[in-house]
Amino acid sequence: LETQKFYQKIIRENGISHFYSFTIDDENKIPFLEDGCSNIVFEYSSSNMNSYFLGNTDSRNTLQLKKNCEYFGVRFQPGANPFFFDQEVKDLLDQKIDLKDFGIMKNLPEKMAAQNTFTNRMCTFMDEYRKWLNLTPSGQKQLFFQMINLIVKRDGLIRISELIEKTGYSSRYINVLFDRYLGCSA
Repeated sequence: LETQKFYQKIIRENGISHFYSFTIDDENKIPFLEDGCSNIVFEYSSSNMNSYFLGNTDSRNTLQLKKNCEYFGVRFQPGANPFFFDQEVKDLLDQKIDLKDFGIMKNLPEKMAAQNTFTNRMCTFMDEYRKWLNLTPSGQKQLFFQMINLIVKRDGLIRISELIEKTGYSSRYINVLFDRYLGCSA
């Protein structure tokens, strides 16, 4: 509500929930909700571009926005973030990490800095993202993401008993998977 030029493109596949973009005229803090989602954010100012990963949070936090900046972000589905395949999302809880600190992301900030439209930024991001999509996760992680996809398709309106019925696994095992890959119970 406190932004201008807000754009959003909902994807809901390949681990991405949606892309978003907005501008802000004054410094402000926006709420960052406890929903199991992580983000990659690109902050464009007149002189440079900063990029960082925002891990999911286990409490209500805020994100400090800078005056006269344009923001472009990628919101991942709960528990998903294939760029950090060597780390679980729960290990990145409440983290704000500069993308330049990850070798796997070394070309992305430079490529994104050259883009100046919402569509070009989405396409550039997806070009890099596709490089990592063909990594095969473990069987447990595949089961976890199948459950996440089912939850997302049902807008979160699903009972544990339905997950038990659809997967054939116990509530205890389902909660173990959620704790392992998301850092919270189902």
